[in-house]
Amino acid sequence: MKKIITSLVLIISLVVSGQETKEQKKLSKYFNLDDGRVIYTDVVEVLGASKDSLYFKAKNWFVESYNSSNEVIQLDDENRGQITGKGIFTINHLVGIAYIHHMIKIEVKEGRYKYTISNFKYINQPKTQSFQIEEYPKSSMGMGREEMYKNIDSETKKIIGSLEKYMRSSPKKDW
Repeated sequence: MKKIITSLVLIISLVVSGQETKEQKKLSKYFNLDDGRVIYTDVVEVLGASKDSLYFKAKNWFVESYNSSNEVIQLDDENRGQITGKGIFTINHLVGIAYIHHMIKIEVKEGRYKYTISNFKYINQPKTQSFQIEEYPKSSMGMGREEMYKNIDSETKKIIGSLEKYMRSSPKKDW
């Protein structure tokens, strides 16, 4: 009897972990995952750039990239060289527009910076659905999932491209 119960527990745990793996595979087709969560992160070298210049570029990037950097920036620690903000972008999804909320953290050191974009949350209009993108509703039967993933990936890569271009730009000449 003990062997039967042990076998059942083992089989059930394999089935449950197999389901998680199936969902993880769908996500990992489009995204890098860290502990099951979607994350974009990289360390980018900027040769010859000081920590201070990279910090101020990162802060200016937030100001120029978002309508209200005061509302976006949640943590601004010049000594540690870290700026963390909450951003939003829109995507077309199914029959309307969805807002994708996300966190973006930029950390700077001498000659390099690290960005991390994570905590993606989907909110559609007129706010009938809200969920972390890793938890696509089962009630939707997967409809629109791949389209959503592609659109989120595309928009996030635009943000990264904008950041990288800005961080590598030369300072403007004195006027």
